[in-house]
Amino acid sequence: ITGISHVINYDIPDNPEDYVHRVGRTGRMGAAGKAFTFVSSSEGDQLTKVEMFINKMLDSWELSDGEKDGNSDEPINA
Repeated sequence: ITGISHVINYDIPDNPEDYVHRVGRTGRMGAAGKAFTFVSSSEGDQLTKVEMFINKMLDSWELSDGEKDGNSDEPINA
């Protein structure tokens, strides 16, 4: 599939190679793109494995309680 500019993962894979494969869809043939992954506090180990595999800390943003249930007027940094 060509022309993919964004990948959104609703869960983080157990296998770091699967994560790299998923987000790599945005960078085919020299293209650039963004990948977003939703990670719950219970998935911290998987996130650490991915960061160790790619040798990089990923940027992250934490949602406040108001943002989680849609009651916040504050924008979410992305």
